[in-house]
Amino acid sequence: MDNWITKQAQLAPQKIAVTDGHQSLTFATLAQRLTQVAGQLAAVGALTQPRVAMLTDNSLAGYQVALALLGTGHTIVWLNKRLPTTELRRQLQDSTVTTCLVADDLWREGLGVNAVRFGTLLTTAAMPRPLVATFDVHQVASIMYTSGTTGQPKGVLQTFENHYTSAIASALNLGVMPDDEWLCTVPIFHISGFSIMMRGLIYGMTVRLVPQFDAPAIAHILRTEPVTLISVVPFMLKKLLDQQTPTAAPYCALRGMLLGGGP
Repeated sequence: MDNWITKQAQLAPQKIAVTDGHQSLTFATLAQRLTQVAGQLAAVGALTQPRVAMLTDNSLAGYQVALALLGTGHTIVWLNKRLPTTELRRQLQDSTVTTCLVADDLWREGLGVNAVRFGTLLTTAAMPRPLVATFDVHQVASIMYTSGTTGQPKGVLQTFENHYTSAIASALNLGVMPDDEWLCTVPIFHISGFSIMMRGLIYGMTVRLVPQFDAPAIAHILRTEPVTLISVVPFMLKKLLDQQTPTAAPYCALRGMLLGGGP
């Protein structure tokens, strides 16, 4: 299977791959940047093992670091920023990772592995490192831990094929339009958020990142930006509906909503 990152850089180089409302990256620029981040990952010793953990929020930095790991053929072990350090340390030990990449604003001591701040990583001098040409469909792309409702949280292995078939299923249900832009209000360390990232690469679609869910801010984006799709959980949907007053402006481009995560 073609590397989705480099494939979109060839097919739609000038299309916006990701934006946070302040900065936008085309697929061509993204692919180029990821080779630089890949070199930096190698320089700090993050690529010596097949699995690398990440502790991040929805940011352009987190987006790029994650895709640089995938683009070099590594598995991302996603960590939930809301968990206590003791549980994160257990998950790091269970997943046998030796390096954890941490967003500066989420930094914490005591993870028990080689922890590297994004700020340190992304300012490290390094030569660019090429991305892999293809993805092995059977390779584990990501690992996410369950909530532990019936016991200790367990790592769920998600292959490239899993992400691809999920994206195809979404396309069959919601369709894919040339101007689609998916608003990512859910965490990228959760399957709902990471799946939006994967769909963006597979479809050649723009991903609109927001750092967190804030109903008035999200409603403003939906009314003023060309967002066509959004993923929400029931709580988010209720808060958005509360913003729909009789005098509120309509959403300018929204055509669909993916609702999950609850009854």
